[in-house]
Amino acid sequence: MSEQNYKPDYLVSPDEVVKDYLIDKYHYDQSSSMALELASMELDIVENELKEIVWCSGMITPAIAAKLEKLGRPAHFWLNLERQYQEDRARLSGISEFQVDKTSWFYKNCKRQRRNGAKICSECPFRKSIERGEE
Repeated sequence: MSEQNYKPDYLVSPDEVVKDYLIDKYHYDQSSSMALELASMELDIVENELKEIVWCSGMITPAIAAKLEKLGRPAHFWLNLERQYQEDRARLSGISEFQVDKTSWFYKNCKRQRRNGAKICSECPFRKSIERGEE
């Protein structure tokens, strides 16, 4: 199969990749707001904007991508990641249900945030499963 014909049946959300970089550089985890505060200061990104990206409700804009370069990847990496995510999300939106990997960190995190009263972002590939209460 050629790379040009490959169309994944899952989403890789930019927030997952940003979280990985924040974990590596700032030892970020959901329970520590200090790491996110430190990252937002060092990256020169408003903390709420960074939270929106990390929690799957914000987009990576060219301005944000330029600031994320401080994590060690060029701006075009972050912009391509966002572009690919948006393309795959649009393509997959015609599918009635995404394939749900219920062992993934992302799925478990979305469920935990929902239990804690957080709103699930409209783009979350697990939204339907979580709202139905599937385990």
